[in-house]
Amino acid sequence: MSIVHTLLKQAQSFYKDLENPLPKEDEQRAAYLLMIEQKLNERQNLLLSLEGYQLKEEERNEAEQLVVLNKKIESRMQEIKSTIQLDIGQVVHKKKNARKYENPYSARTPDGIFFDKRE
Repeated sequence: MSIVHTLLKQAQSFYKDLENPLPKEDEQRAAYLLMIEQKLNERQNLLLSLEGYQLKEEERNEAEQLVVLNKKIESRMQEIKSTIQLDIGQVVHKKKNARKYENPYSARTPDGIFFDKRE
């Protein structure tokens, strides 16, 4: 079995795993992200072994499939990244609001501040 075929099979398995939605619970989400990291490490090792490899004529079709599949994988990874960034933003916002609720007088107020309107 050629390295291109092995890489294609790994990419297909990885994409099938990525099609599952990102879990909401923390433990399941951590397991999902760990699985992604492991698959990326496997993929990196295969890609490093591909360096300097000369494609044979019969492997060209698999290589083309691999390029298309890689674009789909990158797109799905971007979706996951944006979802995680959105979740992080929501957590930061919740923490900020919680701090304001706990200590409402910690924020500066414009009372007593002189604004110079001259230039």
